[in-house]
Amino acid sequence: MPKIMLDGGLNAKYSRNHETDRPQTNLADLDVMRRSRVIAFVFLAVLFIGALWCGLTWKISGADANNNFSPRVTLTVLRYETTNVITYTETLRTNQWSDAHTPYLWFTTFAPETTNQVQTNSSALVAHVRLRNTGTHSIFYYDFGGVPVDLCRVQREGTWADWFIMHFNSRYAALKAGEELSFSVWLPPDESAWQFLFDCERPGPRERMRNDGFGKWLPTKLLNALPRGWTAHAVLQSDVLTVGTNAVTGQPQQLRNL
Repeated sequence: MPKIMLDGGLNAKYSRNHETDRPQTNLADLDVMRRSRVIAFVFLAVLFIGALWCGLTWKISGADANNNFSPRVTLTVLRYETTNVITYTETLRTNQWSDAHTPYLWFTTFAPETTNQVQTNSSALVAHVRLRNTGTHSIFYYDFGGVPVDLCRVQREGTWADWFIMHFNSRYAALKAGEELSFSVWLPPDESAWQFLFDCERPGPRERMRNDGFGKWLPTKLLNALPRGWTAHAVLQSDVLTVGTNAVTGQPQQLRNL
């Protein structure tokens, strides 16, 4: 049988054409692919950590809802002063009292339009105080102009009353671990003693991640997809505080659960 011998030049030409037909890999394309994989890996890792964190805080918030929320907050009375601002004390009807023996009073700097009993004061006692979160987590409260919505107990002529300072347009605020908040508490001029009450809470995983940790780096839609969880609530109160020449100031005291 005759043999067909291919010319060497023809073989070389065939080899060159075969190499030309192979797809050429661009180094820039490889670099883009490598970066895409790294970004995808980091994104998945963040999602996994976020899901793990959410699961842990879900359990924590559930435990807090079972009366295990014990925030640590100190109150320091810095000083007292008397102002000449006209104020009004409104006594609410007895069906709005917390109990039959404790009157509920509203304190305002404008004349209330009401049929309730209203006392006009020619002055007010102002206590300048400072709160400090000595715990390890943020606590949340309702705030009006940098001041917590005030709720106190005051003693007047030997009788204790619940004392609420009316505010409008309050907002949800956070006092982070280690932070301090200085503000003033307005009190009736004829009181002899008082107690400060701090109404606060620790929210569920969604609000906790939104305000603490790396939640600020996550998209809003992802945050809104997290479960709300349980909100733990607590009311803290101070010891009985005296006013006048015997008042003790400058000493922080630990608030306790009511």
